[in-house]
Amino acid sequence: MKTNLLLILFCCQMSVFAQQTLAPERNLPRPDDEIIKQQVEYKEPGRTGENVVWDFSRLNAVNDSYSLFYYSPQATNGVYVLGLDTVAAGDDVLFVGEEHNTMYYYRFDGNRLWTLGHENPTTLLRYSEPLLTAVFPIAFGEKYSEKYSGSGLYSATDEFSVSGQVDISADATGIMVLPSKDTLRNVIRVKSVRSAVEKDGVSSLENVYWYARGYRYPVFETVRLTKSDRETFASAFYFPPDQHYYLDDDAENFALHEENPDTDSNPWAGLAYNLFPNPVTSFLNIELYLPKAATVRIQVHSQAGSLVLSSSKGRLSAGLQAFRQDVSALPVGNYVITVLLDEYPVNEILMKR
Repeated sequence: MKTNLLLILFCCQMSVFAQQTLAPERNLPRPDDEIIKQQVEYKEPGRTGENVVWDFSRLNAVNDSYSLFYYSPQATNGVYVLGLDTVAAGDDVLFVGEEHNTMYYYRFDGNRLWTLGHENPTTLLRYSEPLLTAVFPIAFGEKYSEKYSGSGLYSATDEFSVSGQVDISADATGIMVLPSKDTLRNVIRVKSVRSAVEKDGVSSLENVYWYARGYRYPVFETVRLTKSDRETFASAFYFPPDQHYYLDDDAENFALHEENPDTDSNPWAGLAYNLFPNPVTSFLNIELYLPKAATVRIQVHSQAGSLVLSSSKGRLSAGLQAFRQDVSALPVGNYVITVLLDEYPVNEILMKR
């Protein structure tokens, strides 16, 4: 019975989003593009996997918006000047990104975007082994890792060095509700985790980016810095799509806006959901983005296949729905939770702790 239940779980699980791939012709930064960013309250990036719903609609602004501007470096006699660095001109694409009085130097080589270094009025950093920043193309489920190292100066006198590993993965797809209350479908999330061994322990910088179909740049980003397993900084940034000052000159993405990406014979195409926390101790939060109204029921089965919990949520309207399910009475162990939408099952493994 246990085997049959697990087969049902994996056979019934839906994958309602078209494969989303980031590609250089659609997503590589371009000189003369300007992007507006707004710092907002931090929210956990959520689960990995497909058909995720990200609700950022309740996040408040923290700071006024500011711009991120890309431009080409100047070349003299076949040599590009990037801060205190010089790079011989070649087939690589070199460009500069500037924000918050900091200049970041980039090189696109083959299918990888590298950071060569950055500088601002107080800090200069140059990578001897460049930092992997993005991979194009990248599709859901793909992962990449690279070592990096560099050295720099702080306040023009204090020398420092950095080294470690960066791991990049396209770990989720789904639907997101923006702080503007607009909803974007066909979203892919890319996570970059940069780890380093420092004098006072191990640090980890996590940057998570959400890309939407038809937009060259991310529409949302979270940043979290931890040192020795303690969170020391966390923030988020919203990139209002209506203030992406490049769309009029971006034929590749403009063409995607002209298409209808939501045509699908599956009546539940467009469904997205979150079940958290998982593992859970008492109350499970359930978020559903329903493409149409549905009668919703929750069932939990043991690994042996016995029904141990059943709850009806009634008839719910289309759009974002959220509720809590009390699972505190369940013994510790693993279960299969099923969300029934007009009897159509969506299954996940639920871990009770």
